[in-house]
Amino acid sequence: MIKRNTFFMNVYSGLRSWDFVFAVIGIAVLCYVSVSPYLRAFENWESENLLTTFDLLKGLSSFKKILVILAATPFAASFCNDWNCQYIRPVVIRTGVRNYIWSKVTACTAIALVTVFLGVSLFLCLMSIWIPLSPQFSNVIYPPFGEVARFSQTLYLIINMFFFSLGCAFWVMSGLTISAFLPNRFVAILTPLIVSYILEDLTMGVLPGFLNLYHLTRVSDVIGQGALLSFIYYIVVFGVFIFLIGLLFSHQVKRRIRNEVV
Repeated sequence: MIKRNTFFMNVYSGLRSWDFVFAVIGIAVLCYVSVSPYLRAFENWESENLLTTFDLLKGLSSFKKILVILAATPFAASFCNDWNCQYIRPVVIRTGVRNYIWSKVTACTAIALVTVFLGVSLFLCLMSIWIPLSPQFSNVIYPPFGEVARFSQTLYLIINMFFFSLGCAFWVMSGLTISAFLPNRFVAILTPLIVSYILEDLTMGVLPGFLNLYHLTRVSDVIGQGALLSFIYYIVVFGVFIFLIGLLFSHQVKRRIRNEVV
């Protein structure tokens, strides 16, 4: 079981850094730069809405690739920083190897999720000054969480943003994991870009649709079973994926601590 103090220490160190502030603002700017070519002239923005704008963002592959680099900035390089300065030794002695490893995994996931969610939220909040949430209800609501919009369009948007951010956090975890093999800050930050390209292509060609990472990370209706089951499915699938990549991170960190890796 992860000791809460270690987890919160990692989260605190990530969220209080300037890298986190830079990443949130950078994501908001990236959102604007990515969608602005598709928006109409400024004076006609009232014909747009936040739901279609976010849906447009989800579908832009180049936007998502740069996004995961920004999301990796606050924490993905934390292990290689610990290793290169050997700060890891006293921390492991004080907290234990297992606690150190899984607090890193959970903190990395949480910080990346919060970074993306806040960055996109900042962009949409600023856009809401000029455009409404959804002027044309029937044309902008899509499964798997479309039925939620019958009660609250805001909640519908928040759920989609949450799972979109969770998908980005999964890619960021790949950067933390690879940094255990190659403890370099640039490797940790750039790896999510490379891994997302590779795994999306592999899962699209090999695995069935409900495990297709291209569609999962874009919050598509991969099981066609309604909002509640889709919500549970997304939580379970991303939880399993993050746990599996966390096991790989755990294995390599333990090898390094046992001096099995030069």
